Amino acid sequence: MLSKDLVSKLRKIFGDRIDDREGELKCHSLDSAGYTGYTYLVVYPECEEEVSELVKLCYKYNVPIYPQGGLSSLTGAAVPYGGIVVDMSMMDKILEISTEDMIVVVEPGIKLVDLNRILRKKGLYFPVDPASQKVATIGGMIGTGAGGMRCIKYGVMRDWVYGLRVVIRDGIVLDIGAKTHKCRDGYDLVRLFIGSEGTLGIVTQATLRITNYPRSRTRILVNIQDLQLLGDVLKIARSGDWDISLLETIFEESTDILRRVFDDVLKPGINVIIDVDGKSSRESAEELAQHLTSIGCDAQVLNDEMAEKVLEVRRKLASIIIKEGKLGSMGEDVTVPPSKIPLLIKYAKEASKKYGLEVYFYGHAGDGNIHVRVQINEEAERKKIEAYIKEVIKYAISLGGVVSGEHGIGNAKIDLLKYEFEVRGSPYVIELFKGIKQLFDPKNIFNPGKIFRAD
Repeated sequence: MLSKDLVSKLRKIFGDRIDDREGELKCHSLDSAGYTGYTYLVVYPECEEEVSELVKLCYKYNVPIYPQGGLSSLTGAAVPYGGIVVDMSMMDKILEISTEDMIVVVEPGIKLVDLNRILRKKGLYFPVDPASQKVATIGGMIGTGAGGMRCIKYGVMRDWVYGLRVVIRDGIVLDIGAKTHKCRDGYDLVRLFIGSEGTLGIVTQATLRITNYPRSRTRILVNIQDLQLLGDVLKIARSGDWDISLLETIFEESTDILRRVFDDVLKPGINVIIDVDGKSSRESAEELAQHLTSIGCDAQVLNDEMAEKVLEVRRKLASIIIKEGKLGSMGEDVTVPPSKIPLLIKYAKEASKKYGLEVYFYGHAGDGNIHVRVQINEEAERKKIEAYIKEVIKYAISLGGVVSGEHGIGNAKIDLLKYEFEVRGSPYVIELFKGIKQLFDPKNIFNPGKIFRAD
């Protein structure tokens, strides 16, 4: 429990921006996948100075701190286990937009959808595009090293963050990186914080690279019935002959669950959504669709209304799967080289029969990032599901893949991350992680228990 002295000092800093009501504590103690913890207090800082003062006090009193954004994590990465939750939602300002330097400076609590709504008015946008964009915050995306739907063209968060301001141990404020595209100031500490899941400090400001919004974008919906044909579709789409910015795949089981809710959008089977960018995107999309039709696909160039509907349906897929499970769901975002996707899906489907599970597959096929999700309907199923997911991830690693492409590790994949580095002959990496954590956070108060276990 928190000492009365600490709470009194926190009230002097935050005033009425402190919440210890049971309902609010519960809301801040679980994530989108159903991982659940507990906390004693939620605070809402409005500026960097308040974050610094908070960290100083928590270091003095040895109290854990759990920074949170939109709580759309699927690995338990933002779930607290005691201590104080730092809800960053009130630090949501855009501090600078430079169309000359193509940068935007923001606070961490701003939602991606709100940032892009403002940028779009200037013909600009921030292209990292997770499916949870309506709730995902920039701070959370930095913490998880978010990716999403447009990685095939634009990459992930590490490719778009120029600089950060971060509060670390004892309330020390770091200003790292720069506002320039080139910056070689010693070790790249910015990249160290991207994907660190709040375990090293709290981001209070970010300088992001932005780009021009595409002058034209055309969407294709491809329906296929043969998994082997998917490999040909991915190969053709990734060949470089078309300016592809999105390449999403919804496998049969996921198609079926979507058709129960949206019966007029997808055809049964495997569905692939492809975006073609560029001034001549319509012509390019029609050419690509004809090419895919010639190899046995049902490929349609969509009108604007249908294009929006198809992508919105795809964005809702994970939440529909999770909500339909009586006790939520479990899943991972394994990533393999794109050419290995058919092998991964074939293996995972065969394994699901062995375990007697109904499994949903979907994801960002353009970069090999496949989501494997299983609904939990009975508590007794958990161990079986865990065993299944572990087997699938180990197979993905054998194909040259990794345990996570974008969701991160949290407390869900600690053992699997250790296993991955052991397979790669680099078990000492985990010891390096622990050494870095000790340097930035010697008292282990920033989001403890995530990524690896403390000694």
